[in-house]
Amino acid sequence: MESSGSKKSILIGGGLLAVLLVAAFLVLQGKAPDGGTVIQGSLKTTEISLNSTLAGRVMEVLVAEGDEVSEGQALIIMDSEALEAKKEQAQALLSAAVSQHEAASAQYEKARNGTRQEEVAQALAAYELARKTFERMEALFSEGAVSESAFDQADAQHKAAQAVYDMALSGARREDVAAAKSAADTAFGTVKQAEAALAEVESYLADSTIKSPVAGTVTGVNVNPGELVSTGMFLVTVAEADTPWVEVFVPETEIGGLSPGNAVMVSFLAYPGEEFEGIVTKINRKPDFATKRATASNGEFDILSYGVKIEIGETGKELYPGMTVLVDFGKGQ
Repeated sequence: MESSGSKKSILIGGGLLAVLLVAAFLVLQGKAPDGGTVIQGSLKTTEISLNSTLAGRVMEVLVAEGDEVSEGQALIIMDSEALEAKKEQAQALLSAAVSQHEAASAQYEKARNGTRQEEVAQALAAYELARKTFERMEALFSEGAVSESAFDQADAQHKAAQAVYDMALSGARREDVAAAKSAADTAFGTVKQAEAALAEVESYLADSTIKSPVAGTVTGVNVNPGELVSTGMFLVTVAEADTPWVEVFVPETEIGGLSPGNAVMVSFLAYPGEEFEGIVTKINRKPDFATKRATASNGEFDILSYGVKIEIGETGKELYPGMTVLVDFGKGQ
């Protein structure tokens, strides 16, 4: 025969089990034991898929799924040997273009500013020498001491030296200045084209190293070393280490009391018995964002549900995208 103490234990245990079953039933039906609305969702973070702007071979994969990465950290390195060769060619072309532009600019400045005094003096000295030589040759030619061809040569040199001296005195002609400026401008355009070509190659070289644009966690690696990839192919995915969030759909019968800034309580199946605070940050109020929610107990009315985004505060726990989140709208507000 059982004692009264045993009967009390059985009754207490049975009552506790009944309470737990009722609580579980209410949660599954969207109601917490205290009457609040509990809705299930999935934990989300911002994920960034990085692709390749180059077609080529993967040289190194520096990370694996689950690795924590910092902003700007190298994740994948593509083969860049051909690009390095193109860079050297572009640098050589740029160097030649710069030299050509400097020479053309010097000629233009010389034509625009006129001849320097030293050059005028040199031209004068050359002219004086040619003039004296011609006068001597003229006297010798009249005496028949030199040939006509020698005299003609002295005459030509004298006239050429005089022309150079006259130009040094008067400066370059207007059309010569214009031609020199045109040559300098053309050379400058060549420099700009060479600079653009080099910048393009350097941009491709920079793209050959795939870097993380944010701090976060690697959630997917889609290539292996030695693999050939095409442009636009997704190589690696990084989940940003920002504030995690969950979006749940709240029935219109419960939406009236909600507004951005409201606090709610959230819990995770991974951490039973613990609750954390979340903040409502967005409510999709436009009809375009409304979603009909199938229910079996709404009588003759269709009940709409509206998306509500909730940011989850600091929990001190390891949280992973996709975790099941239970949001209790009956607490915290």
